[in-house]
Amino acid sequence: MSIDRLENKIILLDYRLNYMTAISLEPRIFPELAVIDKYGLIYIYSSQYHSIFKFESKRLRKVPHIDLNRFSDIDFCINKLAINLFSTDKRALVCFQ
Repeated sequence: MSIDRLENKIILLDYRLNYMTAISLEPRIFPELAVIDKYGLIYIYSSQYHSIFKFESKRLRKVPHIDLNRFSDIDFCINKLAINLFSTDKRALVCFQ
């Protein structure tokens, strides 16, 4: 998987990194970071919305999964996303500044 911020798309690749398909995102969130969890769900960070969106079944949820605007101590300088694969809580998403 790859994200194209300018074209607002997710590009799906096979295990040999061959192009499979591109999926346009609506609404236009202009993604910057993305991570896939062990269930195949894709979490996408958009600095334009300062939110993390969930992408599943080839659809982007219009309501943010996590709205970072609700937290006063999180700045707009997130540079990495990670999933905690060893957590018993399947929603363990970590943001790094």
